[in-house]
Amino acid sequence: MFFNRISSYTDEQEIFLDYVFRLYLFVERSYELFKMISLPQQYRSQNYKGFNLIHKWANFIKHPKAFLLCHHPEFSFNANRSDFDFIIDNKVVIKYYAGSKRNADLYKKITNKTNVLVLYPSATDLMDFFVKDVNKIIPLIEENKIYKETLSDKATFEDYFSINNES
Repeated sequence: MFFNRISSYTDEQEIFLDYVFRLYLFVERSYELFKMISLPQQYRSQNYKGFNLIHKWANFIKHPKAFLLCHHPEFSFNANRSDFDFIIDNKVVIKYYAGSKRNADLYKKITNKTNVLVLYPSATDLMDFFVKDVNKIIPLIEENKIYKETLSDKATFEDYFSINNES
């Protein structure tokens, strides 16, 4: 449905906002699942980097911080980096949109910048990262008896994993 509507969007920013939030909704559900099974944060960070990237881009959109003060930034999936004074890309989003400890540094970097680019990650790369992480979830649970038991005790669909394995 989303991909059928892309031609109706007016700009790259609109496409990216819708796209990243649709992915982010699944990421948040996965994070909730990870909390239920007490999956260690370090393991999540190392093994679900695609989810982390999507989460950080969603944070950038939801909580723009110093970016809010930028006057007429450009948004693109592909632009000449040398044409801009400051670029918000994957590296910046991961560094500055993971909490508040680097807010002051971000303000210093972006203050009075008039030529700012938001360089979105490739949609296909983001989808590849997303799919790789999604495909890790079921094996993670199926291969861990404790995780299966934990979820079986909380799920409304009884014996999901044992029924799935029989078919």
